[in-house]
Amino acid sequence: MRAVNPAFIPRSHQIEAMIAAATAGDLGPLQRVRRVLARPYDGQPAGADLAAPPGDEQWGYRTFCGT
Repeated sequence: MRAVNPAFIPRSHQIEAMIAAATAGDLGPLQRVRRVLARPYDGQPAGADLAAPPGDEQWGYRTFCGT
């Protein structure tokens, strides 16, 4: 299962936060996401928060196209 199902996928609310930080001049979140997504099938305890499903407060999140 681990060979075909990535542990890490880019989630909209996390990507939006990363974009906001980068726009403000902080590229740390972008670099962190890039490192984790470079090996999406590997166990990466330091990136566990990126593998977690959205919390209750994030289920209402909508992108500009409504997805």
